[in-house]
Amino acid sequence: MDRITIEFAELDGSLEGGDLVVLVGDDLAVGPEAERLRPGLGALIRRAAAAERFKGKAKAVLAIPAPDGMAGIDRVLVLGTGPAAERGALDWKGVGGILAARIGGRSATLLAEMPDAPDGGAALADLVLGARLRAYAFDRYKTKKKKDDEPDAETARLAVRVGDAAGARARD
Repeated sequence: MDRITIEFAELDGSLEGGDLVVLVGDDLAVGPEAERLRPGLGALIRRAAAAERFKGKAKAVLAIPAPDGMAGIDRVLVLGTGPAAERGALDWKGVGGILAARIGGRSATLLAEMPDAPDGGAALADLVLGARLRAYAFDRYKTKKKKDDEPDAETARLAVRVGDAAGARARD
């Protein structure tokens, strides 16, 4: 059973609500779209990173409650991609798995501004594949739960905002 729904859309300034996921390297710089959505977001991330000793290492995650001015956003998830020199060897599927684990059954918008990715399209495809793999559950042969038992895991929703949504859909 697929417990995540992934949609691709253009970087148009709109947000889906829930979590906002921003990718940063070890320099903690955000992309231009993230800064346009919320001016000062880069400075906020750097302040929170200093307080939490977050260095932007590959696969590290920093969760920040959403600042004022971001209606509908609950928190900002900052996902580290490590140093630029090592990004070519980064396990993007693992990054996607960590992302899916952190959003759980919630909704999230990923700003797919891939900092210095060697092939941004392939890296994004691997990230989405990792998220799908992490969210998958094979429960065909499990006993059906009764209504009084705990509820089933909710389906997460990941809206991936990219510069070329049609090209990203073709790779998915």
